[in-house]
Amino acid sequence: MKNILISCISLFSEKKMYNNGERKEPTKYFSEDIAINAYQTNEACAKFLIRKLALSGERIDDFIRVQSNSVAKNEDGFTMRYLDETLDNFCKAEELPTPQNHDCFLENDEKEHRYDRVLSEISETVRRIAANDDNIGIYLDMAGGKRDNYIFIQLLTKLLSFYGYHVHTYYADITGDEGAIVNTDLSFEHMAILDAVNEFVKHGSATALRSCFMNTSSPTVKSLLKAMETFSDSIQICSTGSLGDNIR
Repeated sequence: MKNILISCISLFSEKKMYNNGERKEPTKYFSEDIAINAYQTNEACAKFLIRKLALSGERIDDFIRVQSNSVAKNEDGFTMRYLDETLDNFCKAEELPTPQNHDCFLENDEKEHRYDRVLSEISETVRRIAANDDNIGIYLDMAGGKRDNYIFIQLLTKLLSFYGYHVHTYYADITGDEGAIVNTDLSFEHMAILDAVNEFVKHGSATALRSCFMNTSSPTVKSLLKAMETFSDSIQICSTGSLGDNIR
């Protein structure tokens, strides 16, 4: 199994690591019985996921980094240099291979808030990595990038879901001097459910709803889905005589 981490990279300055000339202590993140230290949010998510997967005998194989112009054209290049060095050192300390980096750049599309080219690049990179392995894990770091990145993230999760990939999303949350890495899968599951309800209302199809609740243990939900699928089947085969019973 291969695992891919995708991050929108936040601009990071070396000055943020110091206070009055003294190097500050990194933020301590505690999540799922895992503790890591990090100065930057992308660093925090990456370290957390590397260690989390290692505990189950897996690893992050590939790291797709989306760079805004402020990051890519930064004069001293500190952001990417720091991220490369700190993750390389972290993996060595954990006795794990460093993930293979793949960089995507917003470039001129950033001004127009266009994401189609970059989204295509990312999806093609994912499909290329997954070419010889159908079992792929995709992890998305939501904490980094520019403030309007939530639009990009929604589009990316939607696009990858069309290709059959399930994306796990994480967010680095800082409160005071401590932080936590939060799993935000539930928010995107809610979006998928809304899309599935819309599909049923507009087209009478219950396929997407069945996919959303395929692992449910609720007898009530199972019963409702079965009734909705029966109704859906009646519409598709034009069996109008049974529609009244199906609706009831």
